[in-house]
This record gives sequence, C-alpha cells and structure tokens, in this order.
Amino acid sequence: GARVTEGIEVVRALWRDSPATFKGRFTAFEGVSIDPKPVQRPAPPIWIGGRSDAALARAGRQGDGWVSYVVQPDRYRQSLDKIRAAAAGAGRSLDGFVAAHLTFITVGRDYESAERRWVERLSRRYAQDFGPLARKYGVIGTPAQCVEQLDRFASAGCGYFLMNPIGDPADERDQIEAIAADI
Repeated sequence: GARVTEGIEVVRALWRDSPATFKGRFTAFEGVSIDPKPVQRPAPPIWIGGRSDAALARAGRQGDGWVSYVVQPDRYRQSLDKIRAAAAGAGRSLDGFVAAHLTFITVGRDYESAERRWVERLSRRYAQDFGPLARKYGVIGTPAQCVEQLDRFASAGCGYFLMNPIGDPADERDQIEAIAADI
C-alpha cells in the first residue's frame, strides 16, 4: 500500500514537471522527464481499486475515482462514506470524483441458467467454488433482473459499471450485445 501511495505521487510528478525531481521512501530521482506529457489537464485521472479500509482511504486522499469489486450495495455505500471522510481529512474536494463498480454479469433467459454459467465459469477461472457467491455478488439473470441488481448499486452512489460478461467465450459477443441493448 505504501508503494502504491508513493507511486501515485511519482506518476503525477512525472506527468506534471519537466524535468521532475522526487525523493520518497521507495523512489528517488532528479531531473527526469517523461515526454510527451499527457493531454489531459491537469493529468489523466487515477482510479483507485480495492475494498480494504486502506484502499478506501487512499481513494479519498489521492484518487480521482474508485472501483469496487465483490461487494454488495450496502457495503458500497459505506465505502463511499469512508472515501468522503478520507477526502475531507485530507482537505480534498471530491468534485468530479468517479465511483465505479467492477461487475461480473451474466445475462440469460432466466436466472437459473444464467447462474449456472456464472458459477461454472468463475469457479474455473479462480479455481474455487463460486456457487455460494453468486446470489451475493453476481449480477445475474434476465435483463430486467440485472437492471434491478445494478439499480441497487446506482442508489448506493455508483455512477459507472465496468461490465465483465461471464460465460462461454463463444457467447461473449451475445452477452455484450444484450448488455448494450437491454441493460
């Protein structure tokens, strides 16, 4: 965590200064330049990922956005409160801050068949049983069911979803089309 925190400062110094000088706990350099500089002003946004208290505090102190994963809407809301508190403690405004959620989603003709595909694919990907996690963390089911689940995150403060369609690779295009058209 300390390396990530310092790394964000390093990258921002390199994006901002020409030449840049930095002296930190893990990184030190003098007269270094990275060119061309980013076109985004003041710099490209940095979104912090994570769900630990340390990651949430980092997002509040340094981030331009935050991406959660494997949380439920109530925890999402509580996490945003922790981010706001960390930002306030650092004297930062969160104007323009982006709140996002990495979403493992499977759209299907019914909940049960979509859940089976979700569990099978993620269990294989991560070499553990995802069955107990499906109803807790998945966005699964018909388009209407998926919208209902996503709405709970939107109500908790989520403004962006990073959709990760879960299923057979041969069905990925259909999943993406269903997400785009129906969700």
